[in-house]
Amino acid sequence: MIILTSFFSKYVRQVLVLVLVVAGVGVAVYASQSVVQAQSVAQAQEESLEDQNSTQAAQVIFANPAQNARIAALQELYSQQVAAYQVAERDYLLAKTQHQKLQSLISLEEAVKATQQAMQRRSDVLLSYLDLLYAQLQDTLGLELSYKEAGSQQLEDTIAVLRAHRTSLDSSTSVDALAAATAEFKPLYEQIQRDSEKTRSLIATGRMQLVYDKAQIVRSDIQKLQQEYEVSTLKKSERDRAYVEIEKQFKTVYDALRLVREEVGGEKSNISYSSTSGKLLGVSANLSRVLSYLEEVLRI
Repeated sequence: MIILTSFFSKYVRQVLVLVLVVAGVGVAVYASQSVVQAQSVAQAQEESLEDQNSTQAAQVIFANPAQNARIAALQELYSQQVAAYQVAERDYLLAKTQHQKLQSLISLEEAVKATQQAMQRRSDVLLSYLDLLYAQLQDTLGLELSYKEAGSQQLEDTIAVLRAHRTSLDSSTSVDALAAATAEFKPLYEQIQRDSEKTRSLIATGRMQLVYDKAQIVRSDIQKLQQEYEVSTLKKSERDRAYVEIEKQFKTVYDALRLVREEVGGEKSNISYSSTSGKLLGVSANLSRVLSYLEEVLRI
């Protein structure tokens, strides 16, 4: 029984680390400082090693090897294109300054070429960014299929428009053509911003939902474990009271998460990722509290 309790205690910590992994997409986590302060140095070192192992386990839970390889490739491409755009932007600013000083046909030609190239590199960066968001959304578990499909379709539509804009830039070799492309880009960029906010919110919400589902499995496994061993009536009553409180906390988490899920998955387009992260902060705090309760109930 002691060995099994130790195993499940580590199991609970792994799920708690999942909350930390979700924090990687902008969601903060709840931590009990009083418990940390009470630990000895030896315990802290031991739990540090356990947390490293738990982090690896959490990464495995989120892993999709084929999709992860595609995401890694897109991240690398995105980084390369950001670097290329920074060079193109610097050249554009230099050419613009030169033309303002010289006001010659040669400087005008150089400014037009630099402007075209900067706009091309900018579109390349945004295309890679949207492709990366699309891949991450596809890789996200915990989302309702209808939400994922709607979010994916919106990204596909925006990518198609941006790709057409990028193609048109290849033939935009005059001041008037570049001015028209600039005017065309403004509403497109606003749409890209909206898609980014909503997609990132969907990803964060899906990951938090996955942690919640995992916590429910942990709770069920612990209950099954404890039911296999007879205990005194007094201890059983103590456990029952503990599980009543745990159920209340689970319901609190479920209700809050449902509201966030319905908001980000609905038809509303101007979703704020910052607002979503703030709401998920409260969800993660309550979920971490549930997990700490589960770890406590193991000792009853």
